[in-house]
Parts: sequence; structure tokens; C-alpha cells
Amino acid sequence: MNRKCTERKCNCRAKLYTKGLANEYLAEVSFRLLTVCLVLARVVHAEKAMYANSSNDLVPGARLPGMGNVSLGMPADPSMLLSNPAGLAELDRPEGFFHHANLYQGLDISQDEIFGSLPLGNGTVVGFGGQRVSVSNIPRVDSGETPNSTFPRTFEAADWTLAAGISRSLLNGHLLVGGLMRLGVRDLDQYGLGAQLDGSVVWKPVDGLRVGARLERIVATATVWESGRKEWSPMDISTGIGYELPVPYLYGSASFAFETPGLFQTQASNSFSNSKARLWDDPNLFLRSCRIGSEFRFDWGGFLRVGAEIQALTRWSDFFQGRDEDGLLGESRGLAGFGVGYLLGDRLKIDYALQGHPDLGLSHRISLGWRFGSPAAKPTPTDAAPTVPPAAIRQDAPPSSDTSKVETTPDEAPETAPPALPIAPPPQAAPPAERAIVPADDDPPPEKMVP
Repeated sequence: MNRKCTERKCNCRAKLYTKGLANEYLAEVSFRLLTVCLVLARVVHAEKAMYANSSNDLVPGARLPGMGNVSLGMPADPSMLLSNPAGLAELDRPEGFFHHANLYQGLDISQDEIFGSLPLGNGTVVGFGGQRVSVSNIPRVDSGETPNSTFPRTFEAADWTLAAGISRSLLNGHLLVGGLMRLGVRDLDQYGLGAQLDGSVVWKPVDGLRVGARLERIVATATVWESGRKEWSPMDISTGIGYELPVPYLYGSASFAFETPGLFQTQASNSFSNSKARLWDDPNLFLRSCRIGSEFRFDWGGFLRVGAEIQALTRWSDFFQGRDEDGLLGESRGLAGFGVGYLLGDRLKIDYALQGHPDLGLSHRISLGWRFGSPAAKPTPTDAAPTVPPAAIRQDAPPSSDTSKVETTPDEAPETAPPALPIAPPPQAAPPAERAIVPADDDPPPEKMVP
């Protein structure tokens, strides 16, 4: 009886202990959910602004603009940190570059940045960098003030961005994943702080083929101004596919890629229209908002690049004539770019791009990069036969009774063996007395013969 009571008490205590742990776990989960709800509530009460962080849409460097801003599906370099962080996992050596651009001639907009990448081993690569986009000579007119066209008052606006990301290669290099965190400071007559979290994934099922997706603003980009105003930008997803193949006839390799605009963004994510460009709203406009890009790399280090929005192919002549007229399908021409580059001694890299915007004009971009160290050595199979020690040669040969006659070949002899010296014949013993010695023909005749 006492034993049964003791067992019941133990079971009750165990149940109470388990119930207590469950309550603690539920309390912790409830607290985390409450925290998430409060954060979302703050975001919901912020004002939605599609272009609150428009400077984040500017791609860094001079390589990507030369390919129509296409990054998913293309071979990686450090400039892909902001647009395709997963691609950095393909880099096998430290790299860095500095970039300067005069955006849209006549508008006093400049873009300066420095980015780098550092492989950590085991398929892990980190990227980091900073960017500054500034606009000068902006006319300033206060409320109720008459504009002074002779001596206008002007001010400058600037966006500062710090970025850090990490990428990882998985499944023997077939899957690349990466994430990116941006912290921004905006100086626009008042200061604003913002943050943005992005990510991307690239799948490489076969050699040369890349299929990727970019998740922009995983956590809705939030900007808080000095006045207390809050803005945020919604999440969006872009997809792309590319293929790289060798072209021995032209002594190089070629890469081609196709990339879609944002799939969920309500306003058009292109350069030529303000209409809804989502796939289910207007499939025709969505297709014309997609971008294509290509790059050819010569074995001697040269690069040729070209890329554009598909819309630009309908009004390609306007890009060269500098006009902005209605295209064949009702909108103005799209974005297009051309670029060249050169890699000197597998170290110094110089890139230049000329990009045309349908409404803002031409932009000139130039970047200077440097590759550090040497690529990781890859083991290569060899066809040479393994060296066989001399003692192991002809072990299967039967033993010979005559040890003075051993057949050897030059290959069996050691390479460092000294040359054989002539061996003098052993001295002959004196003939016995009872035997007669017959002299040779050339010997002098003996004086006396012994019988």
C-alpha cells in the first residue's frame, strides 16, 4: 500500500514538473510572438513609400551596368554583394574594387563605393563594403518664398550605406545561399536611418547552368526620419537563369542570362513605365520589363559586355540618337548598357560601362579592382606509373643455380650507380714441377727443359 502511494506521488510530481516546463515554453513562445506583433504593428503604422530607399536599387561597380543590371545567372564578382550575395560563394580568392560614376549627365549625381570579398574556406565567403550616392545643386525654395533664378539657393543630399553579407556553398557546389544586411543614413535636409535585409539562392544542376532567385527586403525596409516620420518598402522577389559555355573558336567563354523584375511589386520595377508590371496584371508589360545580359571573356584577359531591358530592343535606335520618343508598344525606350574590361596579369582589373536611361540620360561608370593571393590549387590526375623499387623487380623470377650470371637491364640499375670498373684477372699459380711448360711462339726459348 505504501509503495503504491509513493508511486502515485512520484507520478504526480513528474506531471507537475512536465506541466511547468510546458507552461514556461508556452510563455516564451507567447512573448516572442508578442514581440513580433509589436514590431509588425510599428511597421504597419509607418507610411508605405515605394522609393523611400531608391538608392539601394543602384547596382554597384561598372560590370553589372554593362550587362543591363543582370546579376542572377552570371559568374560572380564582389560587385554582386548587393544584388546576388549567394554568388560570392564561387570566389576562391580575396578581391576588392573601387568604383566612381557620374550618373545621368547634367544632374550632378555621383556614386562612389568600395567593396570586397574574403573566402574563409569550406565554401564560405564574406562580402563587405560601403556606398555613397549624392546629389548636388538641388534648388531650395521654402514655403511662401519667391524662387530666385539669378542666385538660387541650393543644398546637397546624400545616402550612406554600409553592407555586410555571407554566402555558403552546399551540396558539393550545386547550391549557393547568401544573405545581406544594409544599414543606411540619409541626409536630405534632415537625417534618416534605415535598415534592409536581403537574400538570394543559386542552384547549379549542371556545369555552366545557374538558376537563381533574389529575395529583396526580407524584413520590410524601414526608414525613420529625424522629424519622427516613418517609411517602409515592401518585400519583393526576382528570378533569373543563365548559362556559361566555352567558345574555343574565339579563344574565350561566353555567359548569357535572363532576369525578371520584381514579382510582387505593385508599381513597375522598370525604367520606362509607371503601370503595373506584375505577371498576372500585364504579362506583356512584365515580359518587356525583363532584362537580358551577356558577357564574353577572352583568354587574354579582355571582356565585352552588353545588356538591356527587352523594351529597349523595340527602340534600340533611340539609345544611339539620344531621343526619348514613344516606342512601338506605347512606352519610351528601356534601359540599355555596354561595357568593356581588362584583367592584367590576373591581378589588376579595369571595367568601364556606358548605360542609357530612357528619361535621365547617359551614365559613365569606371571601376578599378585588385585580386589578392592565388586561386586554390586543384589536384589533377597524372598518367605516370608509380615508381617501383629495384628490390621489387623480377621477384617472380625462379632462382638460378648460377649466381654469376644474372641478367639485368639498364632500367633496373639505379640512376646514380657508378660505372663498372675493369676487374683484373686473379694471379695464376706456379705450374707444378712434374709438368712441362710449353712456351708460346713469341716467348724466348728456355735454356733448359725439366723432364
